[in-house]
Amino acid sequence: MTLKEMYSLKGRVYWDGDFLDGTLLSDGKGVVFEESSKTYTTEGTILPVPVNSHTHIGDSFINSEPTGDLPSIVGPGGFKERELANVSDKIVMNGMRHTMEYMIKNSSPVFIDFRESGVKGVELIKKSTPASVFPVILSRGNTRAETESAIEVSDGLGISAERDADHSLISFSSRLAKERGRIFSIHASEWVREDMDYVISLNPDFIVHCIEADSNDLDRISRMKIPVAVTPRSNYFYGKKPDYSNFLDHEIDMMLGTDNVMVSTPDIYAEMDFMYKVQKTYHRISPGQIVKMVFLNPHRHLKKFLVNTNSLFLHFPEKALSYYEIVTKASLLDKEIVKICGAEKLQ
Repeated sequence: MTLKEMYSLKGRVYWDGDFLDGTLLSDGKGVVFEESSKTYTTEGTILPVPVNSHTHIGDSFINSEPTGDLPSIVGPGGFKERELANVSDKIVMNGMRHTMEYMIKNSSPVFIDFRESGVKGVELIKKSTPASVFPVILSRGNTRAETESAIEVSDGLGISAERDADHSLISFSSRLAKERGRIFSIHASEWVREDMDYVISLNPDFIVHCIEADSNDLDRISRMKIPVAVTPRSNYFYGKKPDYSNFLDHEIDMMLGTDNVMVSTPDIYAEMDFMYKVQKTYHRISPGQIVKMVFLNPHRHLKKFLVNTNSLFLHFPEKALSYYEIVTKASLLDKEIVKICGAEKLQ
């Protein structure tokens, strides 16, 4: 895909959860939408830039097949940790850069990455990031001092899981992120049900997975209005085949991610297509709901943290697309990322 700057863009615009004909333009402070009584369907379909809400791109270099169950692959002391411990920074950086170049060409330049290795991990991804790619970087530390250092150079904190770390450190991380106005997120109940009472008490900005959470857990998450990021292809890789409609039944806002690059390509369009098709074997989730997971809910819940990407939009030229086409055929269609800028910047 290309990325270009424009003062305005008109067409069929996905705005606040609905498609409307109109124009996007800058008012000097941000992007505004002006609805039109005219029909602009021939101008194309426009959506906020897609957000891949959960990635681990640090393992992009891993080429060996990850075998075993989830704890033995990505848990403490598992396959992933051993691979990372025996590789140079250069190889890790080359892998991440290759992944991000793939993203801008084939998927989305905006993603939320959970980084390991504290400050060093953050520095490696920043050094690897190409132009026109916009990672939201969530770091972590193994001690309070490491955590304090890591949050200073990142967009927030992303915790592995409540059962993988000391609760006092996790609680400290949550308080610190809130004090600094940064994101706090945590993995939970991916393999087995974890202590969801504790996880929810942390009031995270979003939770990752929750596929083993029970109905009471989901009720509480819903009441707290905490969004949940799910990763269907990764779950399937580890033998997990949950019914994601349970989240919608509990009125939880869902977001979509691609998880570890060593098991899933970082292609958010492939993830949408996979979720739609797999869910048809359980309880169908409509294409419109899946579009919300990628183009609406991340922007709605994390807007203040996506400030560098709020002016970015995905444009499919010359065609009015249905939700079904966006979910199942986006990879096949011509598209571009457009940045809506003030007129002064384009002069």
